[in-house]
Amino acid sequence: SPEPLPDAAAMVERLRRMREQREQRTGSTSPVPGRRNATEPADELIEPRFQPGDRIYATPYGEGEVRRSRVTADQEILVVIFPDHGELTIDAAVSAVRLVERPSADAEEEPPF
Repeated sequence: SPEPLPDAAAMVERLRRMREQREQRTGSTSPVPGRRNATEPADELIEPRFQPGDRIYATPYGEGEVRRSRVTADQEILVVIFPDHGELTIDAAVSAVRLVERPSADAEEEPPF
């Protein structure tokens, strides 16, 4: 005879109780590490890494210029103009965005030796 399947509702209830007990012990309302809880500052107080006018490189789109940047739900969302793709809205973490260094106007080029 086949074994009876476990009671899914009972398992879910047991996991919920365990999570509540863990949160009470640690004083945390956020079970996921790295997530902010309601007592932490709002997204508007987090400064974006990229500013309008910054030159960036975003995989797979290439080099572009940041038009707007905002932080939403712990993610930085950029509106970027790319020469080959036009204006795109991208998540800075998903597209592996990095700042492109611009040589300073007053810096003299040093020989490579």
